[in-house]
Amino acid sequence: HYYVCFAGKLVNAWRRSGLLPRAKSRGWRFPAEPEAMREKMVQIIGHLGDDRPDRALVVLQDVLLDLHEPEEATKADAPRLTGFRKLAGRIRAKPAEAVDEAVEARRLGLSPVHFRRLFAEHTGLPPHRFLMQARAAHAEFLLRTTELPLKVVAERCGFYDEYHFSRLYRRAYQVPPGRYRMQARLLG
Repeated sequence: HYYVCFAGKLVNAWRRSGLLPRAKSRGWRFPAEPEAMREKMVQIIGHLGDDRPDRALVVLQDVLLDLHEPEEATKADAPRLTGFRKLAGRIRAKPAEAVDEAVEARRLGLSPVHFRRLFAEHTGLPPHRFLMQARAAHAEFLLRTTELPLKVVAERCGFYDEYHFSRLYRRAYQVPPGRYRMQARLLG
């Protein structure tokens, strides 16, 4: 058996982006291709033993993508699965854009309620929370890499206003955006 435990800033970013979904009720996942997964785990261990954590990280991200796949995807589900993947990718790429759940549900041939349930199954979060986490992650990137005023960061990330942005950012990161930016500068 191979087990992987995660902790740290990168893991938190993966969780916020949806790459590393919250554990299901049983707390573990069975890979669709166990032998391929075993080989990847051996690669990770080998890279860590060779003092190559950068290469181990690349393989680990591949493992996460494999585990992120739904467990029981059938050929009939493939178009919907592709639709959910495209939507999640679109949200991550352009988090400031609004997402109309009713339109997306119709596009996939689902009722809005069924759409929300399946989206959460495929991504680990309901659509609105996924969108808010994508916006918070994009805001975190802008705070860390730019000198834009908080009001502009809020607008570029799709928040209603600076107050709404600050409140949701604090909820996601347990620190106000201004303080996060100051700490990020100090840490380099």
